[in-house]
Amino acid sequence: MVHYASAAVAVAAVVLQLAAVASGQALDVSCVPLDEFQANLTYCSEFVTWPVTPTAARELASREATAFAEYVNMREGYKAGNVSAPCLSYQAYYQCTLALPRCQLGRNQELCLFVCEEHARRCLGADYSGCAPSATVGSACSAAADAQASGFAVAAALLAAALLGAAGGGRM
Repeated sequence: MVHYASAAVAVAAVVLQLAAVASGQALDVSCVPLDEFQANLTYCSEFVTWPVTPTAARELASREATAFAEYVNMREGYKAGNVSAPCLSYQAYYQCTLALPRCQLGRNQELCLFVCEEHARRCLGADYSGCAPSATVGSACSAAADAQASGFAVAAALLAAALLGAAGGGRM
C-alpha cells in the first residue's frame, strides 16, 4: 500500500514541475548529488562541489567542453593582451559555475552573488549577462541554504500529506 508520505512526495514533485513550467525553467524535479556524478567530471572536477539537475548531469561532457572552450577563448584574449592575469585565473571556476549551475529544489539556481563580485573584481568590472543583479542570489549559495531548501521540500510534502489525509482518511 502507498502511504500518505509517498503520495505527498509525488504531489510535491508535481507542484515543483508546475512551478518550473510556469517560470520557464526545466522540468527536472530533483537534484543529482555530487557523489553521483563527480567521478565523471573532468575539467570542472576541482570546482563543482554542488548538486546539479538531472539534465546537467546527463550533459556533463558537453557542458564541461563548453566551459573549457570559454576558458581557452579567455586565454587567447590574455595572450593578445585583452584579458588580465587575475581575470584569466578565475575563468575556470567561473565558466564551470555557468556550465554546471547549482541545483536547488530541482531547478538551476542563478549565479551566486559572490561569484559575480569576485569576477567583477578580477576582471575589472567586465559585464557578463550571468552577473546582472537580477540574475544572482546571495545567501542561497551555502550548505545551510541547501538544508533550508530540503526543509522546504519536506514541509511541502508534509503539507500535501496532511491535505490528502484530511480528504481521504488514512491510506490510499
